[in-house]
Formats: sequence, structure tokens, C-alpha cells
Amino acid sequence: MAAAASWRTSKEQDRQIAIVEAWSTGADSYAYFVPLLRQHRLAFFIQHVGRYPAFDVYVRVQDGIGNLLQGPVSFGALSSGSGVDWLTIPSSLELPPQPPPGPVRVERTIEIQTRNGIVVQRIISPGVDGRWFTDSRDIRRIVEAQDQ
Repeated sequence: MAAAASWRTSKEQDRQIAIVEAWSTGADSYAYFVPLLRQHRLAFFIQHVGRYPAFDVYVRVQDGIGNLLQGPVSFGALSSGSGVDWLTIPSSLELPPQPPPGPVRVERTIEIQTRNGIVVQRIISPGVDGRWFTDSRDIRRIVEAQDQ
């Protein structure tokens, strides 16, 4: 009996430790940018995903050839459902209301670093017939090893 009770206590402690670790590291949480049309302008808003807040969120924006355009910009912590997860990035992701005439293509690479890893997102915005379009499906999540 005592051995079974001890085993259950140990398992419960392991579960509680895992929960505390998740709350302190962000666990499976990450963020990415979503394009939205606001006031006739295309803007990108950061979206949080996961059960726990994402901590120490920093964003860097590069052009299509790797030149740093902006950052690191600190977002602090992000949490779904708080309203805080729909912050917009400053000017490096804003596009004019209409693309200039002729073929145009704006490419950005965004690095979103959090306490538990990095998300790299490539956003391509071609201008076609006076309207902007976006393709931001190329998202990679890099989970870094945590120091123990």
C-alpha cells in the first residue's frame, strides 16, 4: 500500500513540475503573422498559438535577401484570448494602399523568437492589378534546447 501511495505521489509531483515548466517556458506556444486588410491597407498582426503564454517575444524583419529592416522589436509576452495577441508590427511590414504600376513583389522574412524557440516566416506580397496579395504559408518552427 505504502509503495503504491508513494508512486502516485511521485507521479503527481512529476505532473505538477511539468505544468510549472510549461508556464515558465511557454511549452508548445508560438506566434506567427497574419495578413489583414485594415483601413484599405494591408497590415500584418502577430497571432499567438498554444495553451501557455509565449514569453520574451522578439521580432526581426529582413528583406528578401537577408538585410535587417527592423528589430529586434520586443512584444513581451503573448497570450491567446487576451487581446494582446493581435499587435501589429511597425512599419517594415506595412505596404502602401496600392502597389505601384507594373509587376511588383515584396518579400519579407520574419523571425519570431520566444523563450522556447524561433519561428521563421517568409511572406511574399505580389502586387497584381492594383491590389496586394499575400502568401505566407512558408513557416518553420525551430525549437531550441532548454538549459537545465
